[in-house]
Parts: sequence; structure tokens; C-alpha cells
Amino acid sequence: MDFDPDHDDRSDSEPVSECCKVGRTSLSFDVPDAAREIASRRRDGESYRDLAEYFNVRLVERALERADVDSGRSVHAALVAGDVAAEVYRILRSGGGSDIRRAELRARLADAGVDVEQLESAFVSHVTIRSHLTECADVDARESPPSFEQTVNTTQWARTRASNVIQSTLDRAVEYDQLRTGPLEAELFVRVTCDECGESYYLAELLDSRTCSCQDTG
Repeated sequence: MDFDPDHDDRSDSEPVSECCKVGRTSLSFDVPDAAREIASRRRDGESYRDLAEYFNVRLVERALERADVDSGRSVHAALVAGDVAAEVYRILRSGGGSDIRRAELRARLADAGVDVEQLESAFVSHVTIRSHLTECADVDARESPPSFEQTVNTTQWARTRASNVIQSTLDRAVEYDQLRTGPLEAELFVRVTCDECGESYYLAELLDSRTCSCQDTG
């Protein structure tokens, strides 16, 4: 079964209240699962900065869905990355690209029906995430390492998402005759290499063995 990053048995039934900006925003954008997910991820040791980025990208995804921005709209034409929501957030919030590109993207978003000012004002900082989790969700602020199960699930989810992004990008290229081929099927294999011993492994192999040659005391 594929890992669903938005599912956590411990938190599905937990209500989301308008306790703070995170709660209010998750309800107004109709993504209460995102508020529950950041609590689950924090329990597994994810940093507040990463949680803020995750939450904000979810807001972008929802804004694009509400505006019915599909792969044929001009917003996609203004971007290079396949993960449109993440790229939109990077440009709007993180200053990715030039001021001209940011202004162009904001204009394209507005033309597509996205309330850009409302979206940008909804973004939260890692400080806000921390306050929400400690004061509203009762999640311990102390750092804790992620469980190995969470590590496996996260890497599997990332690999699946990357593969899906590549697949959808190639599908669009074929659809618009940028690639003159038959239907394509993308398959992603991840290899990792230990800098000390130089051994290289497929990701699944490493996660299964949990060690490499230089650490194997066998």
C-alpha cells in the first residue's frame, strides 16, 4: 500500500478549531487534514520550518484547486518545475527567481482566479507553527528523532511523488507534441552512496539492510 502523507490514524478524528492562525486558515481553506498532519509529523521529529513549508504548500494546492487551475492554464506555462504548488510557494514566499518572474506569476495567478493577496497573507511562519502545536495541539516542543518507520514512509512518499511529477510532465509534453512518442511510462530508481566506503545502493536495499560495508561489523 502506498504511503499517504495526509493520513494518520492517531489524528483523523481530532477536531481542528479556530484557536490560532493555523486553525483558522486550515478551516477557511478547507484543509483541516493539513493541521492534523503537521501535528503527526512533529511527533515524528520533523522541524518547524519544514512543517511551515508543508502547510503553506497545501494552501497553494487548495487555492489552485479552487480556481480550477489545470495543466493547460498559463500558470503552468510560467513555471519550470513539475510540482506546481511547491514552485508557486517558492517564488511567492521564498523569493525564488527574479522580481519580474514573481510579478508575472502573481499576474497569471490572479488571471486564473486566485486571490493572491489572500493566499500570501494566509502563509504561516515556523514560529506560528510552533505556537500552534505547543499551545493548541499539545505537541511537545522538544526535538525528537523520527521513527525509522516514518523515515521509510517519507522516502517512499517522496519517490512516488517525484515519479508522478515526472510522469505528468512527460504526459503533457506528449499531449502538446513537444515529444513525438507513444504513451510513456516513467519509472524512478533512487541510488544512494556512502561517502566513506563508496558503496552504492538502491534506496530500498539500504532501507532493508540499514547498514553499508564500512559500518558492517559482521
